[in-house]
Amino acid sequence: MKTKFTGRGMKIGLTSILCLLLSFSLMAQETKQISGVVTDTQGNLLPGVTVVVKGTSNGLITGIDGDYTINAPANSVLQYSFIGMISQEITVTDQTKIDITLQGDMIGLEEVVAVGYGTQRKADLTGAVSSLEGEELVKAATPNLANSLGGKISGVTAMNRSSKPGAEDVDFLIRGQSTFGNNSPLVLVDGVERSMSRINPQDVESMVVLKDAASAAIYGVKGANGVILITTKRAKEGKAEISYSYNLGIQSPMFLPDRMNSVEYATHLNRAMMNSDQDPLYSDEDIEKLRTEGPNTNWWDETMDKSAPIHTHNIVVSNGNEKIKTRTSFEILDQKGLYDESNYKRYNFRSNLDTKITESLKMNLNISYRLEDRNEAPEESGMFQSTTVSHPDEPAYIEIDGKQELHWNGFNNTPIGESKSGSDNRRYGTFESSIGLQYDAKFLPGLTAKYTFSFDRTNHQRKTFRTPYTFYTGPDPIEDKKTSIASIDLTHLMREWTNKTGNLVIDYNKKAGDHSFGATFVFEHRDYYNEWIEAYRDGFISDAIDQIFAGSSARWANDGKANENARVGYAGRLNYNYKDKYLLQANVRYDKSFNFPKDNAGGYFPAFSGAWRLSNEGFLQDVSWLSNLKLRVGYGIYGNDRIAAFQYLSTFGFSSTRGNPSGTIYGGDFYQGIQPSNIPNPNVTWETAKNLNIGVDFGLFNNKISGDFEVYKKRTEDLLLPPANIPVEVGSGVAHTNAGITENTGFDSNLRYKNTFGSLKMNITGTITYAKSKIIEMTEAANVPDGLKKTGRPFGSRYGLISLGKFVDDTDISNSPDHASYFGSAKPGDIKYKDISGPDGTPDDVIDGYDRTYIGKGGMPEWDFGLNLFFGYKGFELTAFFNGKTGYTHRYMPAPFVNSGNGLQAFTDSWTPDNPNSWLPRTSLGWDEINDAQSDYWLTDGWFVKLRTAEFAYNVPQVNVMDKLGVKALRVYVSGSNLFSVSNIDLWDPESADLGTHPMYYMPMRTYNCGVQVTF
Repeated sequence: MKTKFTGRGMKIGLTSILCLLLSFSLMAQETKQISGVVTDTQGNLLPGVTVVVKGTSNGLITGIDGDYTINAPANSVLQYSFIGMISQEITVTDQTKIDITLQGDMIGLEEVVAVGYGTQRKADLTGAVSSLEGEELVKAATPNLANSLGGKISGVTAMNRSSKPGAEDVDFLIRGQSTFGNNSPLVLVDGVERSMSRINPQDVESMVVLKDAASAAIYGVKGANGVILITTKRAKEGKAEISYSYNLGIQSPMFLPDRMNSVEYATHLNRAMMNSDQDPLYSDEDIEKLRTEGPNTNWWDETMDKSAPIHTHNIVVSNGNEKIKTRTSFEILDQKGLYDESNYKRYNFRSNLDTKITESLKMNLNISYRLEDRNEAPEESGMFQSTTVSHPDEPAYIEIDGKQELHWNGFNNTPIGESKSGSDNRRYGTFESSIGLQYDAKFLPGLTAKYTFSFDRTNHQRKTFRTPYTFYTGPDPIEDKKTSIASIDLTHLMREWTNKTGNLVIDYNKKAGDHSFGATFVFEHRDYYNEWIEAYRDGFISDAIDQIFAGSSARWANDGKANENARVGYAGRLNYNYKDKYLLQANVRYDKSFNFPKDNAGGYFPAFSGAWRLSNEGFLQDVSWLSNLKLRVGYGIYGNDRIAAFQYLSTFGFSSTRGNPSGTIYGGDFYQGIQPSNIPNPNVTWETAKNLNIGVDFGLFNNKISGDFEVYKKRTEDLLLPPANIPVEVGSGVAHTNAGITENTGFDSNLRYKNTFGSLKMNITGTITYAKSKIIEMTEAANVPDGLKKTGRPFGSRYGLISLGKFVDDTDISNSPDHASYFGSAKPGDIKYKDISGPDGTPDDVIDGYDRTYIGKGGMPEWDFGLNLFFGYKGFELTAFFNGKTGYTHRYMPAPFVNSGNGLQAFTDSWTPDNPNSWLPRTSLGWDEINDAQSDYWLTDGWFVKLRTAEFAYNVPQVNVMDKLGVKALRVYVSGSNLFSVSNIDLWDPESADLGTHPMYYMPMRTYNCGVQVTF
C-alpha cells in the first residue's frame, strides 16, 4: 500500500518541523551571558551589589568597578540588592547587557516593620518605633539577647550586672522607670508573649521597640513599660540551603580587684585591731616570716580558673518554593563557668513553616523547643564571698598522712571545698508553638483575616544536692579534721508553666486615588497556669543517688501550690494616608484583667497620632539635599496590671512563725492555724500612663545622613502603693491603693551615616537616650522630713548622711557637732558628718537620724549612648560597637576586716596620722557604726564607656574549588565583647550592682571569639 500525502498532511508535517526548529532555537537560547554595571543615582559605581537569578542559588557580587557577568536563562528574573538601596528585579529577554541604577531606600522607608498585630511601611509610621536587624545581634553575640540591646536601640537602657552562665543579670528599661512595681517591657516573639533572654540570636530576623503610647497602646493593660516585638527568620523561595557556623569563645573576668597579700593583711589587720582598742594579732617577726616564707594564698586563683571556654554550633536548613517554605535551625551552646561545677548548656530547635493551601488561604506553623541545663555549686554565693575574705596567711592545702588535703581559710570553711560541695542543677524544657491561618478575601480585595493560636509549656526541675567536704584546721589528722555539713541533703523542686494564647486579626486596606485607608480589629484571649511541688530530705548515706527516696525519713519537708489566670482583650486601629503626605492613626484597646474586681476589670486605652511628610510637599521638591523630612506627634493612654493578684479579695493563709507552722492539737492530731493575710481594696484598678510624643525623621544628601529625634512626656497615675502608717495591731496585710503619680521626661535619637567610596562601604550609627523619672505623689507619712521624702525625686534615690571629710584630731572632734552620742564614739580619722536638722527641723549640733537626707540618684543611668561602626572593603568587614552610660550613682561599703576577714588591696590606703589624705577612713575590726553609716562618702557619680563588641571578618571569594564542593558562601571572623572600659570607677566593674563588704557576684566577662560560617 502506498502512502498518500495530502495538503493537510503536508501542513501538519511542516508545523511539526517548525515546532522542532523553534525548540532547538529555544534550547540554544536557554542560557545566555548577561553583563553590566551597577551605579547609584549620582553615577557612583557600586561594588558588592548582590546579583542573583531569582529562585536559584546562581549569584555573585559586583566587582570593584560595579561590573558583573552572569549566565541566566531567557525569561528568568535577575535580582539586584545592596544595603541601603531599594532592590530591583529585571526580566531577561533578548538583551545581553543590563546596566542598573539603584536608588536609596529612603532610610528603609519602603521596608516593612512589625507593629502591634501587623506590619507597616516605615514611611507610614506615626509613633515612636525603633528597629534593629537580626544581623546586628549575631556579631560577638552573647547567650542572653538582652545584653545586645543597650545603646543599639534608642530609648532602651540595659545594665549588664553579671555574666553568670545561664543566668546573666540584665536590668532592662524602655524610657526609664515609671512604676514602683514591675518595670519590664512586654516582649512578644512572633506575636506571642515570651521571654527573649534565651532565644538563639541566629534565629532573629528583626527586633522592634514600641516606645510611646501611639505605638504601644494597642497592647492596652500590659503596654505601659514599652513593647518589644521579635520576629524570627523564615524561609524564602529558592533552592535548598544548608549553613553551618561554629564559634569558640574564651571568657575571662573583665575586672578582677586585687586582694591584700598576707603581709598587707597582717599589717593592716593589726592596725584595725589597735584602732578598735585590741592588741595586735601579728608580731613583727610573724610579718617578716610571712614576707620571706609565706604562706601567701590567693584564694581566688586557688578556687577559680583564669578563663573558661564557650562553644556555639548552629545549623540552618532552608528551602522554599511557591507553595511551601520551611526553615529549621539547631543551636548547641556549651558555656563553661569559672570553676568546675559551673556550666551552662543550651539546645535550641526551631522550625518555621509557611504554606499556601489555596490562592486565598495560607498557613504558618512555628515550633521551637529549648532545653537548658545549668549547674553551679550549692554554696556559690558564699564561695565568691570566701575568695575575698579568706585569710591569705592560711595555706590552701595541708599534707595529712602523705596526702594533700584542704586547709581552712581562717573561717570555718574553704572556698575550694565550697566549689565542690555537691551540685545545684536547674533544667528547663521549653516548648513553644503556634499555628496561624490567613484568609485573603477575593470577594473584597484588601480584606484579610488571620487567626493564630499558640501553646507554650515550660517544665522546670531543680535539684540542690549538698554534699559535705572535709578540711583541716591544723596538722593533727583527728583533732583538726572538720566537716562542712553534718549530712548529705537534697531539695527537689518541680514546676510547670502553661500559656495558651489566641488572637484574631482582621485587616482591611483600600486605596482610592490619593487616599489610602486601613482598619484593623483584634480579639485576643490568654490562659496561664503554673504549678509547683517541692520536697526535702537529709541523712543520705551516699552521694551516689540524688533521689528523695534515698534520704532519711526522719527529717523531711514538702510544699507546693498552683495558680491560674486569664485575660481577654479587644483592639482596633484606623489608618489614613493622603498622598503620602498626611498620615493619621487611631488605636483603642479594651482589656479585662483577672487582677481586678468584676466592676473594675475592664478599661479602655486609646491613642492618636499623626505625621506630616514635608519632603513630599511641592515647596520642598527643589531642595536637592533634602531626601526625607517627616514630623510626628502622638498621644495616648496605656496601662499596667502587673501587681499582686486578688487584692480586692479578703485572703487567708496558714499561720506560721519564722517558717514553722503554728496551730492547735485536737484529738492528738495537729491542725495548722489559718489567719487573715490581706484586708481587701474593692476599688483596686490598673495603673494608667498618659504619654505625649513628638518626633522628627530626616534624611539628607540622598539619605547618606539620616536620623530621628523624639521628645516625650509620660505621666503615670493610680500607681499601686501600700497605705502609710498602718499600725502593727491590725494583724494583717493591707491591700495596695491607687495613690501614686510619677512623671517621665526625656528624649532619644538616632543618627546614621551611610556612604560608599569605591570599594569601601561605610555605615556609622549613633544613638542617645535620656530618660528622667520623678515621683509626683506617693503614700508617705505626714511627718517625713523634707530631706527624706521620695516625693519630688527620681526612682531609686539614695538617702543618708552628708560627709565633710575626716576628723583631723581631737580638737576637730570637739569643735564639731556631737557624733558620739549617736555612733558611740568618734576618733581622728573617722568620717565627719554635716548637721542638717534636729527634731524641730533646725540644726541642733548633734549628728543623728534627723540629719539623713537625699544624697544622690539611683543605680540606673539616665543617659545611654551608643556608637556602631561598620567598614567593608571588598570581602573584608570591620565592626565595632561602643556604649557609654552616665547619670547614675554607684555605692560601695567596704567595711574592711569584718570578722577579721581579708579585703581589697585598696583598703591599704586607710587613714593614719601619717596618711591623713587617704581614701579610706580609720579602719576598725568589724562593722564600724560611724564610718560604715549610709552616706555620700561611699557614693560615686558613675560614668563609663565600653567597647561592647568588635569583629573583623573576611568573606572568602567564590573559587572553583568552592563551586565543586557546593559552597555558596564562606565567612571567617575574629571578634570580642567587653574588650575594654574607661570609667571614673576603678575598684570594680562600673556596670555591676552595688557592692557591699565583699563582692558576691559573677562579674561581667571579657570574651574573645573566632568562628566560621559556611553556606552550601
